Amino acid sequence: MKIVKIIKTRKWLCYFSIIIVVLGAILGWKLLKTKYVYKNINSYAKQYLENLNIKEFYFVQKRDYDLKTINIENSTIIVTDKEIEEYINTDLESSGYFIEIQDRDIVKEGDFVTVDYQIYLDNELVNQGKQETLKVGADYFSEEFEKALLGAKIDENYTTTIKVPISDNNKQYAGKTEQVNILVTSIKYKYVPKLNDEFVRKNYDLYTVADYYDYVKKKLTENKKNQKIVDEKKRQIMELLDAFDVEINYEELSNYAISKYEDYKKMAEEMSMDLEEFVNQILGTSMEEFYDNCFDEAEQELKKIIVVGVIAKKEGIDVSSGEMEEYMKENEISKQELENEFAQAALNYKVLEEKVLVYLTSL
Repeated sequence: MKIVKIIKTRKWLCYFSIIIVVLGAILGWKLLKTKYVYKNINSYAKQYLENLNIKEFYFVQKRDYDLKTINIENSTIIVTDKEIEEYINTDLESSGYFIEIQDRDIVKEGDFVTVDYQIYLDNELVNQGKQETLKVGADYFSEEFEKALLGAKIDENYTTTIKVPISDNNKQYAGKTEQVNILVTSIKYKYVPKLNDEFVRKNYDLYTVADYYDYVKKKLTENKKNQKIVDEKKRQIMELLDAFDVEINYEELSNYAISKYEDYKKMAEEMSMDLEEFVNQILGTSMEEFYDNCFDEAEQELKKIIVVGVIAKKEGIDVSSGEMEEYMKENEISKQELENEFAQAALNYKVLEEKVLVYLTSL
């Protein structure tokens, strides 16, 4: 019996020793990875991460990161006549101006009206606007809202009800009836100039309509080329990220995701919209998807910074003060914009990222 007990005891001691060794290996690997990361990441990338409150992360390189690039300079870029016409029409429209209608005070289809409005749901104010201008029938607001404007008279208060479609993205309001108070303060039409040599000379350093067409075609070609460059850089970044496994401290990542959420919230406020309205109408998604997207966006952005920093350190890539000044000049960035530490760190990293991509695509 004693022998059996001794064997069992030794057996459990053996299992215990194996567990200790495994745990030690895992802990040692994490410590090794932490040490490796902080010793092997470019100082500009590290500084930027620290400014974003990211201090704990690990990475493992899975494969080589040689990038295949597309030669944008030699790629074919086509600008159609339709695209040129659309650009010109938009240009003419933006050069127009409003003229107040004096001979009538009743709203008709196609009018530009300036309105004050309040929208209530279950006797609670859910949205409002003051001195907002919209074209009736252009779907700037909901179809029901714009229909309610038809026949409205200047300086008279109107109250109507609008049924929110059951399919509305905002599930809180979908299928419910809103009460809308409307006050039209002015009715206008928009004068849009005609395209002629006079318009060209007045608004551009050109002489004829033919010159203007050439200018527009060159501008659209350049825009498409620049978009191709942006798309190519995005593709390259995704290819880079796929070559590494990156793990970021979950709490630090979550905090950064919250900062993304706050950025979108600020955008909504600047557009006089509540966050859910902004997410549904501008981003075209649900709140649940929005929260997931904030986290995914934060994670991908941080992984990109880490990978770029690791490659820069490994390949001996750094940024000189001359390169920084040249980047600022090309992108019209003033020194006043870099007065705080965060802005400077962000710029340092951005220039480093550009240089890493140029290096990798030249291999």
